[in-house]
Amino acid sequence: MTRHEHHVGWRILIFYGLVSVLVLGVGAVVLYTYWERQSLAQGIVPEPLPAVMVITGAAESKFVASWAGLMAKADFAPTLVPIERVDALQGVLVITNIASLPEKVAGQIEAYVQDGRGVVIIGAPPRQSSPFLNLVSTDAGMSDTQIKMSEAASPLMARMNPGHEIRTRPVPAAFIDETPQMVVDARWKESSRAAVAHYSHGEGRVVWLGFDPAALHNQNDLQLNLLLRTAFRWAAGQPVSDGAVGGASAARTLTPEARLTARTKRFSFSVEKLRGEGLFSVRLTNRGKEKIENPTVKLWLPARVKNVKLAGSFILRRKATLIGVPQDGTVLVMLPVLNPNEDRTLKLRVTATN
Repeated sequence: MTRHEHHVGWRILIFYGLVSVLVLGVGAVVLYTYWERQSLAQGIVPEPLPAVMVITGAAESKFVASWAGLMAKADFAPTLVPIERVDALQGVLVITNIASLPEKVAGQIEAYVQDGRGVVIIGAPPRQSSPFLNLVSTDAGMSDTQIKMSEAASPLMARMNPGHEIRTRPVPAAFIDETPQMVVDARWKESSRAAVAHYSHGEGRVVWLGFDPAALHNQNDLQLNLLLRTAFRWAAGQPVSDGAVGGASAARTLTPEARLTARTKRFSFSVEKLRGEGLFSVRLTNRGKEKIENPTVKLWLPARVKNVKLAGSFILRRKATLIGVPQDGTVLVMLPVLNPNEDRTLKLRVTATN
């Protein structure tokens, strides 16, 4: 009897020892996950709106003044530089009202763009052929009465209401000749000619804008301000994101309906740069009262970033899926579901750059 009780006692001790180890292990994982989430929140490095340098041959023109005013409404503080005074380049370059670029300046801008920087061309481009201008040729005409934004997801249309329309009065305008290498983000509703477009040039990015702010019926249109901020962020090489929910296929392809549903169901998302080399956080939040199916964030990667992977603990990464779309330099971050008031933050680590 004594030996039997002795063996039972050891078995009980072993059982409780294993349970204690399991509890300690689970507790350690929970504490580590909490610490990891806190470090993600505290490690965010906010990226301000990029600086804007407007290079023009007609600094006193009403057209340039109207664009400077529209940029100011979108919270930019543009610096106007006459073409003959161009020296050091900084921020996103805006080129407008220039008949031709001096050879030295053209070479400076080309090197600047090839280094992964951005240029915004407003209206007709300079006449001479420069590599970063090779896709921008325009002809003159009269604009329509409405600009219709594209319904397709793109870095310039990110977070905008698909198909949003902006009223304007007919004025002389430049119409770009479209090429397969560029993406048209907005068109004149009646003529279907492009009004906004973008393309990549080497590691750099080029945006073209073909409307006159002075002709707009409402310069305080919040969607228009959003377009400018997103376009300049993309040109500056900052991360840009959009979100969708619904059926798996619709969310994965960011259909207009899936993007609109994300707004109506109060799906909130953000992508932020983190302290440390090549780290980003992706936050997905359900602020609504209903369960959200297939919450998806599409991220247009910053300039020179070619590939990323999910990082962090397995609890942080649980049920998350990362899908790369190399043909347009984007990745998709997906979860199967977000419950009401659920808040998930994922970590991305850059694995390949140029």
